[in-house]
Amino acid sequence: MKIACPFCKQPYEIEAENLDRNLECSTCNRTFSCAIGITPLIGTVYLDVETTASFTNPNAEISTIVWWCDQQWHSWVNGQDNPAEFLLFWQHARQIVTFNGKTFDEPKITRQFGVHPHPNHVDLMHEAKKHGLTGGLKEIGETCEFPRPPELDKVGGKIAVKLWKRFRHDNIEEALQNLLYYNAWDVVLTYYLHCRCSAVQAAPIHNSIPFILNPGYLSSVVPEPKRPPTPRKKVGNFAEFWAERKRNPITTIRGAEVCITGDLINMKMEKEEAKALIETLGGTYKTSASLTLDFLVVGDTREFGQTGKIKKAEENINRGAHTRIIGEADFLELIRRTKEV
Repeated sequence: MKIACPFCKQPYEIEAENLDRNLECSTCNRTFSCAIGITPLIGTVYLDVETTASFTNPNAEISTIVWWCDQQWHSWVNGQDNPAEFLLFWQHARQIVTFNGKTFDEPKITRQFGVHPHPNHVDLMHEAKKHGLTGGLKEIGETCEFPRPPELDKVGGKIAVKLWKRFRHDNIEEALQNLLYYNAWDVVLTYYLHCRCSAVQAAPIHNSIPFILNPGYLSSVVPEPKRPPTPRKKVGNFAEFWAERKRNPITTIRGAEVCITGDLINMKMEKEEAKALIETLGGTYKTSASLTLDFLVVGDTREFGQTGKIKKAEENINRGAHTRIIGEADFLELIRRTKEV
């Protein structure tokens, strides 16, 4: 009788008398039952998912899934991997363990893959509370003295979304590897917390994470600490304000008021990212073209052409303001100059 391993599809020829036995695959070393219907024998699965956008975005999909089971790491990447392996684990695992998975991970999985909730799903958020452990997974990890690596200190959900976008739109492999590494560490913390709640000695599974952390690349998507904005000198009236500006011109973002109109297509940057960068560099992000605005950055305005912000800035300039209307290239140069001082 010919059968195939349900995990790696390695074919086998077995005798009828062996149908009631368990077989260990010589290729992937996983075990399955050779009963009338071949059944994978899967232990506890510890998993965590990341999404393509903020969890509050109703259109957000799962970007990556990382799970650890029976001493092995596994992953699924949206648009790159077939979900068959993941669904095999989801449907046949003895137990699924997550942190906040009942609220977040499981609903995403059932909706995206059209599967039922797992019948034995342990959500550690509720279990941890019974042990006096509250807060997010990372905070609990600090409390229980199994913290993440220092390179991940500033990495959270927003950074994970940025990494996904850089991989998806720009095909940057380092972005995907950093995302999977971050994803894997949430699995590590989930596993360690489960062992803590179950009074079981945890194995050092973090040492076997198969994804590559590139701290240098990761730092390019993690905002630098915000510099306090330079206090703007108070002057009596509008004319005096710009007279003072002429005497002490603003040549960097630090101390400047900056507004953006249109999309930053060439920079491949969302406005929220640009706002965070401006504030990180000590500037003030403005949502409108005020009389005291220093820079109006004009991106791709598509069919809108001359936007309301551009018209307002030009009106202010005619009244005596010295607002500089610049494009993305000049904005990039302004960023570079600010970082150098």
